[in-house]
Amino acid sequence: MPEASLRFLIDQNVPFAVTEWLRTLRPDWTIQHVKDLGFEGKPDNFLYQ
Repeated sequence: MPEASLRFLIDQNVPFAVTEWLRTLRPDWTIQHVKDLGFEGKPDNFLYQ
């Protein structure tokens, strides 16, 4: 059975460089930073929807 792809949304309090580092370390994972999505400054409850 194929392994399910892992998806991460990195919070704005985590430096963007960590996102880039994880992407190089785990290219098979989907890793996005709130900055990628234009969600900087949005409250957590917005992100949970």
